[in-house]
Amino acid sequence: MHWKASQRKPPKYDYLKYYKIVRQWVKYKYGVSLENLEMLLFLRSEKYFTNKDMDRYSKNFPWNKNRLRDLRNAGWVSVWREGKGNKANYYTLSPKANSMIDKLYGILEGDIEMDLDWAENGNYTTRRYVDQIKAMNRELREFRRQQRRPFLGSQ
Repeated sequence: MHWKASQRKPPKYDYLKYYKIVRQWVKYKYGVSLENLEMLLFLRSEKYFTNKDMDRYSKNFPWNKNRLRDLRNAGWVSVWREGKGNKANYYTLSPKANSMIDKLYGILEGDIEMDLDWAENGNYTTRRYVDQIKAMNRELREFRRQQRRPFLGSQ
């Protein structure tokens, strides 16, 4: 089957184009590993969850029996309701986690630019990501500028 170039509809904005860069930004700015970031993204849609719910999704990651404890200690997960007797504790993402994820979505959706305050005294690898972030921010500004232009055919 042959495809014509006109058959592919380009996306309005390619959200995942810079996923690796955004992921590294989260790692450096917030100190969150890839596994924990993906776990937080999964838990975001769960609203309230138990350790059993978390274990179900944890099977997709390298084994870490202390993941929930580590996320709680780092302030990413909060206890929503203490379990009593044979009832399980219920957890929810903390305001800190929700704020980070909101910012992450804003970046991927092209609504906000990534800040560079975390990279002031970075090493070589950090500087490489900073260059990519600057290019991404420039592309986003150009995208926004083009969105504000009036459509030439509508007069």
